[in-house]
Amino acid sequence: MEKRLRGLSALLIFALLGVTAWALSMRSQRDQIALMMGTRYQQAFQELVDGVDRMEANLAKVSLAGAPSDQIPLLTEIWRDAGLAQAGVGQIPLPVGRMMRTSTFLAQAGDYAYSLVRQAARGVMPDDRARERLAALNREASQLAAELHGIFDKAQAGPTGWIEIQRAAARGLTPPRTNVVGDGLQQVEVQLEEVPTLTYDGPFSDHMTERKPRGLQGEEIGPGEAERVARAFVPSPERDRYQVAVTDRVQGPMPAYHVAVRPPKGGGATYTLDVARQGGAVVWMSSSRQVGSGEMDRDEMRRRAETFARERMPGVPLEAVDSVAAQGRTTFSLIPRVDDVLIYPDMVKVTVAADNGEILHYDAQSYLMNHTDRRLGKPELSEQEARRRLPPDFEPDGPGRLALIPTDSLREVLTYEYRGRVGSQRFILFLNADSGDTEEILQVVPSSEGEVTR
Repeated sequence: MEKRLRGLSALLIFALLGVTAWALSMRSQRDQIALMMGTRYQQAFQELVDGVDRMEANLAKVSLAGAPSDQIPLLTEIWRDAGLAQAGVGQIPLPVGRMMRTSTFLAQAGDYAYSLVRQAARGVMPDDRARERLAALNREASQLAAELHGIFDKAQAGPTGWIEIQRAAARGLTPPRTNVVGDGLQQVEVQLEEVPTLTYDGPFSDHMTERKPRGLQGEEIGPGEAERVARAFVPSPERDRYQVAVTDRVQGPMPAYHVAVRPPKGGGATYTLDVARQGGAVVWMSSSRQVGSGEMDRDEMRRRAETFARERMPGVPLEAVDSVAAQGRTTFSLIPRVDDVLIYPDMVKVTVAADNGEILHYDAQSYLMNHTDRRLGKPELSEQEARRRLPPDFEPDGPGRLALIPTDSLREVLTYEYRGRVGSQRFILFLNADSGDTEEILQVVPSSEGEVTR
């Protein structure tokens, strides 16, 4: 009996030692993972600090550059380093939105530098206002760099707490106030609230990101009217039997009612729509129907897309100019043609099921954001004159057509659109209809989804 007890005791001791060893091994693994993750986050923070340092230095230098050829390398470096610093911000494990102002500042600084690169390439020097903006950006970058260095030095002197930040971020919480990095970065965000708005000719300009939709008209509607609009809009012939209800209110630049249109039990697809609160225009619609096998003629699908959009947007002369097919669906880009000019900013997209031609998706967000009454001037160049400005290796498919296109800064410019090829590669070129300068180049790439542009 005593021998059995000694054997059992030995077995328990071995088991206990085994469990202890396993626990220590697991703890060691967790410590190694924490160390690895902490190192990765520290590297991301270092990228942010280094990027802001280089930005500050080049922002100071560019004010001393005496010619566009001297400015271009410096401005290009600012643009590049702002992007690298932004990438560092994106890897820091803070809850979404907690470094929004830092990211916005870096995006605007880089984008503004890029806009000046394009001017310098045309031989245009920054004017007094541009120099003032560069000086202001230099001051803000200098202050941001000092703050980040302070955080980095404190973090080097003690426990950084990257894992605490990551755990808080995963739960959408603010890092503990005792955390050096988390606390410091929150303070940076507070200080950047005092930075004046930056208005310039670029997509990250404050006046661009805060712009209002130009295509919405009329008074604000209520939920009942939104439900009536949604019922009338969906393509189902059985729509009168469907149940319609507002399920949410959408905020943002285009406030809307989110509406569900559900069929009676046992049949049909459910439609979801956003109906703009101002005026009651449908912003987008989507159907839940699963597409079966089958392939309808592409021209018939195009006709159905155009008919659907024209019936719901009376008076808007929409026509399909491009299409992309994927997973039994074909999406058509419909563009209004006004006075023989294609108005690309007012694009509407309609998706058609290839098995039976049913409308599956409608998207008028671009149209509602950009549409306005425009006065299109007569181009300075004729089509023949513009054609002579094409690159010598470019072979156009035919005559150019007038097209109004948006620029990076969301201005609009009248162009001649040419589709053609250089060797075996296909391109779309947009030449300024007044100066003949190239405004945009798109490469047309074959894919399993049809031709796509990039």
